[in-house]
Amino acid sequence: IVIPSTVEIIDAECFFDSTLQKVEFEPNSKLKIIGVNAFSYSYLHDVNLPPSLTRINGCPFTNCNNLKSLKFEYSENSEKCFVDSNLVLFSPVNHLVFPANYVSFGNCAINMCNQLMLIEFLGDDLTFLQDNFKNCPKLIAVSFPNANKVTLYNKGIDDSNKCSYFFKPY
Repeated sequence: IVIPSTVEIIDAECFFDSTLQKVEFEPNSKLKIIGVNAFSYSYLHDVNLPPSLTRINGCPFTNCNNLKSLKFEYSENSEKCFVDSNLVLFSPVNHLVFPANYVSFGNCAINMCNQLMLIEFLGDDLTFLQDNFKNCPKLIAVSFPNANKVTLYNKGIDDSNKCSYFFKPY
């Protein structure tokens, strides 16, 4: 399916439990919000999200058992983006790179990702609410190469995985 560039919101459960295998976004997408469970339980393989996003609501890619790659496009005009809870819960993504405009992550934004091994946050001022990276048994590294400030609320990062954290050298 190709999402027209004029679409600004993908509603909650819009493609929930669908046979959807591929989603593309037209160039110059105006998409701002992805709703709760928007693509959960679908058969998506690879997704490239447009740079126009400002909010990704809870559980958008939960149990997408074929999802190997979730990429976030960036442009100089990208606004700040908030990621709510359980972005790829129980989906087999193994590497996530968040561009500089992805700056705020909700409770359990990245949680219960059984195949996730590496996460990179390219922003310079990041905020994490409660229990991020919890129950990600294969997680070996989380990188903040550009971070000048990382704010954690209520145990914003769960360290039970014993992975390595890499920060910008000073």
